[in-house]
Amino acid sequence: MAALAGSAFVALERRLRARGGRPLIDLRLLSLPGVATGMLAVLLIMACYSGFLISLTLYLQGALGFSPLHAGATFAICASGFATASLTWTRAGAPYRDRLPMLGPVVLGAALLALGLTTTHGHWWTWLTAPLLFTGGVGHAWGFSPLATRLTAAVNPTAAADMSGFILTASLIGQVMGVATFTGIYLSQSGHHPQSALAITTAVIAAVSIITAACGKVAVARRRAVPVSASA
Repeated sequence: MAALAGSAFVALERRLRARGGRPLIDLRLLSLPGVATGMLAVLLIMACYSGFLISLTLYLQGALGFSPLHAGATFAICASGFATASLTWTRAGAPYRDRLPMLGPVVLGAALLALGLTTTHGHWWTWLTAPLLFTGGVGHAWGFSPLATRLTAAVNPTAAADMSGFILTASLIGQVMGVATFTGIYLSQSGHHPQSALAITTAVIAAVSIITAACGKVAVARRRAVPVSASA
């Protein structure tokens, strides 16, 4: 049903453009080098992050019996890592900023996998999990913020709003897909292997993070090969 609705939306937008109207989103942006791959990277990293948060919620409050306040305070560590990296990544040199869309997903996946492995015996050592959660937040920011900024800045100002709309849409779709996919994996394992359910889930997230990093690399490489003036 979702695929059918998406196809109908694309057809409607193209028909409106052909008639000289103003579509909700300019789909021509997806044909620009690196944009479609960049959107896929945005979708995947948001899927990984949101799916992990819900899975961790189920683990903390279900398996470990954390209160909502305790679980929320745990998530604040991850959010602080995201905030810190989001406010500081622009200070890095241009060569380093270009690598962040590839490095970020790898850092996120490695941190979440390491955190998942520490829970296989049903323990939660704050001294160990806190740095991993913070690092995961940093990886999330590195993978999302520089790429979103790069995609938005790479098009002409008249197309910036459309590009922002694409990024927001990809983010929201990624969150929905991440919750459905990774939470489903966690729930499917928690009944049979409750102590290793989070580890299995984070292992899958880590694998998807590698794909995300590859998409980020392709997006950056293609955008670098095309001058900004060639953008729509």
